[in-house]
Amino acid sequence: MDAALTALRETQTQTELTLHSSTTNSSTPVTRYSAGGSSSGAAASIAHGSSLLALGTDTGGSLRLPAAWCGVVGFKPSYGLISRFGVVSYASSLDTVGLIVGSSRCAALAFNALANRKGGDSETMDSTATYLKEELSIPSTNDNDDCSSPLNGIKIGIPASFSVNECPPCVTRAWTQTAQRLQDAGAQISIVPDDILTPATVKRALAAYYVLASAEASSNLARYDGVRYGTPRHSSSPLLEDGTDMTALVGSLEEQVSSYRARNFGPEVQRRILSGTHVLSSSQFHTHYEAASKLRVLLQREMMRAFQDVDLMLTPTCLSLPLPLPLPVTPGLSDSKNDTELLGLDVMTVPISLANLPSVSIPVRIHNDDHNLTDPEDPGSRLEDVIGLQIFGPS
Repeated sequence: MDAALTALRETQTQTELTLHSSTTNSSTPVTRYSAGGSSSGAAASIAHGSSLLALGTDTGGSLRLPAAWCGVVGFKPSYGLISRFGVVSYASSLDTVGLIVGSSRCAALAFNALANRKGGDSETMDSTATYLKEELSIPSTNDNDDCSSPLNGIKIGIPASFSVNECPPCVTRAWTQTAQRLQDAGAQISIVPDDILTPATVKRALAAYYVLASAEASSNLARYDGVRYGTPRHSSSPLLEDGTDMTALVGSLEEQVSSYRARNFGPEVQRRILSGTHVLSSSQFHTHYEAASKLRVLLQREMMRAFQDVDLMLTPTCLSLPLPLPLPVTPGLSDSKNDTELLGLDVMTVPISLANLPSVSIPVRIHNDDHNLTDPEDPGSRLEDVIGLQIFGPS
């Protein structure tokens, strides 16, 4: 059935080209908790009820993490199933258009309407692809089977390499209880041993991701030079943030481009561009970029080997509950402990993205005795805590 989708509003998030792992509302007073990363505006609109469907891009978890923190469903499909036409590229080999919705049923309806539509994107799968028509092979049932076991025959793995010491007890309990509920519904639950999906590969995935993503960002954002794309040459204000007169910097073409980019790119974007340019330099290419590319291939092979024994895998979406606001921000380009902690929020989602696997984050209620987020004096505080658990499978 053909479907037409009408965009009702455009969400805005206060990030530097939405590259960071946490976002605040840019137009209203700061509320109690962060809504997540670069697609958090979309996730917040779904949680608020002002939208029924939102589109976002997931590079390393920037769609699933906001969905987890806002208590909604975030679906990252296989790469190329939804057209990226019109998306400003950050890391082209990782950017995947996905959905944020209120329920899994809404996700299925929207996905069937959007998937395999060629559009203007050459990387979108052809509309004749049969992927969506293929169903998971489930053993046939007979009349004596219990109809209360809808997941009968499905094998779900719990990867041991994703079980880390940093996982809060409340998240671990929700993870275990959800696996038990799936087993009660008929699924076969098993542990994916760490000799198949090794902890060393999973732990290094985050570092490899930022090397590859920064390198691609450095290349993709090179077009924003004030000549081909970006701010017009004659700006209303010639001053940089530090008060430097930009007109005094204009000389050669290289100086002009440098001044435009210094004026319009924020600290986080500059950090990513500089990091990407560094790892692509002749002195660092083999030790950084090439090594990260090899790790990505190794991770993909280990994932595929794990899926020889299971159909799906279940892990937490994030190891942290929503962060309280205002978030600590370090001005300038200097590194800080807070910046590193923010980058580490994607540690559970990045391996799936790096392996180019589809994944869906679903909200799960928790009883959190360690961190009470409910304030009876504040009517706007949440009545119950939720986290996100992600289910992912082979492409």
